[in-house]
Amino acid sequence: MLLASGSVIANPTDPILIAQDTDGAADDLSKDIEDLQRQIDSAAEADRAKRASRELVSNLLKQADAKVQAGDLPAAGKLLDQAAAAVQADDTVTRNRVSLAQAGLKLRLGDLKGATDLVDTVARSGTLTENERARIETLKGRIATATTDARRREAIAEIATLTDQAAIRRARDEVARDPGNLAARLVLGDLLRQAGQFEEAKRTAEALATDAVGAAEVGTRQRALVLLARIATDQGDFAEARRSLDALKASPETPDKATRVADLEARIAR
Repeated sequence: MLLASGSVIANPTDPILIAQDTDGAADDLSKDIEDLQRQIDSAAEADRAKRASRELVSNLLKQADAKVQAGDLPAAGKLLDQAAAAVQADDTVTRNRVSLAQAGLKLRLGDLKGATDLVDTVARSGTLTENERARIETLKGRIATATTDARRREAIAEIATLTDQAAIRRARDEVARDPGNLAARLVLGDLLRQAGQFEEAKRTAEALATDAVGAAEVGTRQRALVLLARIATDQGDFAEARRSLDALKASPETPDKATRVADLEARIAR
């Protein structure tokens, strides 16, 4: 087609132009397919890497657990460090598994702060399975118990540094603050006995013996019975001391029961 000026307008139905357009579209489609294939290959590779990582981590966690059961905590720690390093950066689920295992180990090692920090981090991750939620609650309970036990031991150690009435006052304060600290109640009873305050010492030991049964603390009840027998012998009441001895003999077996019975029999026989 010719314009008035003599210029030529391309015919839109020209087979040559149609072929060129078709070739361009085909090239674009080919590139799109290639890009898509690369994305698929990349995703497949990432998935294979994640599966391999998870398998490695699972094996390391099993090995670490076996070391914990065997009492080799340092070796377990090294295996858990390897497991943490093997976790894929975007694999929160697997990282949580490792973190909770590390928290459990830190708890065994007495690192309560470290265990708490790890549990809190996992709890905030926002990607939790039902098993992980249950594990978190279990660990929180164990951490709370360990924290209480540690504080109670510190209180007993502090009382041991004191003497006479200062020790009794500190023991009384601890028992008032934490009646569940059975060890402090036992210490208070014995301190009162040594101070000649037999009536209060006896009431303390009797209450402890009763509460120890409810708490399933067989060893603590046995120690309370020994204390009651000592209070009685200090007062010259050997019949009462023998009643405590008979109760001790009738109590369930423990590793220290035979020694306690023998010591008490020797004391009463003097």
